[in-house]
Amino acid sequence: MAMRVRARALSGAPRLRSCSVFDATFGTGATFLLGAVFAVAVGSLVVQAMFAGSFDQQELESFDGLLGLVLIVAVPVGAAQIVVVRHAATTTGGCAWVPETKRLAVAGAALGACVAAYSLMHPDEFGGGGPVLAVLLVGYGCITAAMVVPRGVLLVRGYFRSIGRAGLVGIGARLGLAALAVELGAGVVTAAGVLVASTALSFAVLVRSVQSSSLEGSSTQLAVPWRAYLRPVVAFVGLALLVGVEAVLAKRYLSLGSDGEMHDATDLAKTALLIPQAMLLVAMALFARGGADALDGLKVALRTVAGVALV
Repeated sequence: MAMRVRARALSGAPRLRSCSVFDATFGTGATFLLGAVFAVAVGSLVVQAMFAGSFDQQELESFDGLLGLVLIVAVPVGAAQIVVVRHAATTTGGCAWVPETKRLAVAGAALGACVAAYSLMHPDEFGGGGPVLAVLLVGYGCITAAMVVPRGVLLVRGYFRSIGRAGLVGIGARLGLAALAVELGAGVVTAAGVLVASTALSFAVLVRSVQSSSLEGSSTQLAVPWRAYLRPVVAFVGLALLVGVEAVLAKRYLSLGSDGEMHDATDLAKTALLIPQAMLLVAMALFARGGADALDGLKVALRTVAGVALV
């Protein structure tokens, strides 16, 4: 416990009294972030259901295709988050995080351009979104990748509440915009616009949180070698293929009606993964630092995941 207190003191993070097991293990605000991540995940499912319920069969297929392109962008970005946290954990106090943010923004835009090119080559699969949808996909890749660095810096320094607030602001905006879009009878391109706008708002809140804290202005630069991203990205892509293979098999071997039922059942089953995913984000910084505290955190995380699995 003394080591954890010293770590938070060095980070400059606020130290508040808390009786929460998660706060005591991972740091002040960990419980809030855990709840916020879960709320964001559930809110995202609600937004998907709102749009899906307003689309006809053809638009629904286009919307499913859009979600697939979004997943292609999100998977390597998730891997990059772990790498950035690992490297940020080796610095103390503030760091120069803007250059790495720009690098990842360019990489994310390039990835977004790849999926955008696919959407342009197969316009019928995406409701004829055309250049507008392509621009939105590039923007989504750029913003999502850029978010990795400020979120990683805040995670390592223990500013969990700031990350949670950014997520809640973003999902609140997404729900509001989605409700308005559905009311106006908007299509797939508008759904993509809602995603990009809410993601940009979350990013703005993250950047503001870093700027208003003591986490910048240092001469220590956060620089991650490109090769450090390679293995985690490959591992995450493999995991995504493993989790998503049932959708491919369903489309190939099941009838149209059974395919839809299988898709809905899979989405429902995957909600059980929300708690483990939230736990990973909360515990990421502690695991990156290593030591006895990381072992304690692993025990708490495993007990939580085991409880979810039993339920």
